[in-house]
Amino acid sequence: MSAKVSSSYVVHLLVVLVSIIFAYFIDRTALVLQDYASSTFHFIYIIVFRLVVPIFAALLMLALAWYLFRFVVSPLKTAFLYVCFGLLGVISFASNFVSLPMFLRDTIIGQFRASLSQIGFGSIYYWLSCYLLVLGIVSLVRKNA
Repeated sequence: MSAKVSSSYVVHLLVVLVSIIFAYFIDRTALVLQDYASSTFHFIYIIVFRLVVPIFAALLMLALAWYLFRFVVSPLKTAFLYVCFGLLGVISFASNFVSLPMFLRDTIIGQFRASLSQIGFGSIYYWLSCYLLVLGIVSLVRKNA
């Protein structure tokens, strides 16, 4: 395994982890601003935040995709990494529409699901999950072409 390929594994894993943490931080900030706006009737902060952040997040996702496809070697394993993390987010979104069994509600799965359902459906986390899924599929198609 060459140094360039092994470092690309690290780059791709860091991209995924930092992206998920960043998306979760943005969603939590939106919740705090929403609580602040509902208690003080100062809605301008949450309005500006909800208008600017999706545009900023979309631009960051496009820039990241351009960087990864242009400059970083993308092994097949990293494409599966993106697909797995993307499917995790998509499945967590879809799980909001079905009931969770009682024995899973007190586990880490139930706590994770409750945390995500509190964020809401307009979440940057869900956008990121779809983005990672598409990024993984495009990487797989590029490897097979």
